[in-house]
Amino acid sequence: ERADVSSPTDASSSSRRTRNERALSPNEHGIDPRSIPRYVRVLQRRLKGRDASNDGGEKHRLFVVGGAARDLFLGKTPRDFDLLTDASWAVIKKRAQPCVVVGRRFKVAHCFEERPDAPGKRTGAFFELVSMRGEDRAEADDDDAENADGAKTETDTFRLPKEVSRRLRLDASRRDFTVNALAYDVESGFLYDFVGAIEDIKSGTVRTVHPSAVTSFKQDPARMLRAARVAARHDFFLAGNVVSALKASAHLLRREHTARLAGELKALFTRGFSEKAVVLLWTTGVLEHVAHLHATHVARAVDPGTNFVAAPPGAFHVPEDTPSSHDVLDEDVADRDEELRIDPNAGMVPARDFSDGEDTTHPLLPADLPWAVSDDVTKKKTGSALTRHRRGGKRVSASTLRRVVRDDPLFRVLRALDRRVARLGDTPCSETLAMACLAAPFAVKKLGWPFLEPEADPSREPSAVRRFASARFNTSLSHLAASRTNEEWLPWGAAAERRE
Repeated sequence: ERADVSSPTDASSSSRRTRNERALSPNEHGIDPRSIPRYVRVLQRRLKGRDASNDGGEKHRLFVVGGAARDLFLGKTPRDFDLLTDASWAVIKKRAQPCVVVGRRFKVAHCFEERPDAPGKRTGAFFELVSMRGEDRAEADDDDAENADGAKTETDTFRLPKEVSRRLRLDASRRDFTVNALAYDVESGFLYDFVGAIEDIKSGTVRTVHPSAVTSFKQDPARMLRAARVAARHDFFLAGNVVSALKASAHLLRREHTARLAGELKALFTRGFSEKAVVLLWTTGVLEHVAHLHATHVARAVDPGTNFVAAPPGAFHVPEDTPSSHDVLDEDVADRDEELRIDPNAGMVPARDFSDGEDTTHPLLPADLPWAVSDDVTKKKTGSALTRHRRGGKRVSASTLRRVVRDDPLFRVLRALDRRVARLGDTPCSETLAMACLAAPFAVKKLGWPFLEPEADPSREPSAVRRFASARFNTSLSHLAASRTNEEWLPWGAAAERRE
């Protein structure tokens, strides 16, 4: 959730952040201290250091940050806790045992929870702990000067040591969205907001910490999927500049590693808000870059006469220095459209121009695909120019979108999946079940829904639905069969005969 580089600190953004900075006491934010896991408080006491004299006399603080702090403020139970401390890595390794430090470029300490009745034995759960001192690249050059000036002992308006306050601001400035930039002090119970997160949470707005959402998504394209996840899970809405940036930068997801995209998509589809997430991905044009078959399916559900076909992975090359559509000048767009105009009578166009002269024409692909151009053209164009969805260029009415979401098999299956997660107490479903639900709509579209007729004749072989249905569902079917009249049985019997 943090960027590799810090946000710009121009005068306007700095003054805006200063106006939005707040520190809420426990009586003001309403977070229940009992919602903090027991072992997090154990870590806080260890880092504070009863034997601080052995480590140089410093007492360190522990903060809950990221999505966990947001969920605590909303009164929800966080799925996991991200922790931040002002202790050095040497102190963490000494006081936060048992822990394992992983990562080379960005270190993270996995602090394993111990059983309260058997100290030294792990429960299997762990918390991710990061040192603030690893966030500042210039720390080594500044430490001597800060010690000489007494920066570690002076306090600011938030009654925090100036060095801790500075590093908290730095951590908040590197977060993806403002709603994820809160910091909760485990010891004092104060909630710190340096980027206006509280106002955005109360208004239900997903906004990037960086003033430019396009730049934020260019730094980390996976943030586009996280924006949909946060908005869908908490019923937030996307800020206007975030929506525009999603439409302009969605093509950058094609150069992200597939394993990382798979992890983000798993979080979208297994946690009980998959239907809302797919609607957001569709309306912002992101879906076709991460699930091209489903984007094509939804496009044809919206307009059965469309010839839209989403580009599959690897269909074109997105250079590393590809600018977003916000960076393309109007005259460049005109030149681009002129060069990409394809004669419909020219036949099939090769998808790629291989150096060995191999014919890449595919007989099943239409000639007017926006991404079916040679690399000679692709290298000169931005990714968004080649992948701008013709579906996305046309406005879809709210009534049409509601009809598709209500009736289309994809959204009906996802609604059933979300209801199952809700019945299990928001426990994420398995990845296998989520992938099956994403594949099922294609079978329903081709073969229709499974026939759920109640079987009155016990001698008849049970249908596939009966064989694989749960006992509860079989009981419901039996009750339905018992309630049918003879007239109502006629269409069921006729349908069974047609199937046979």
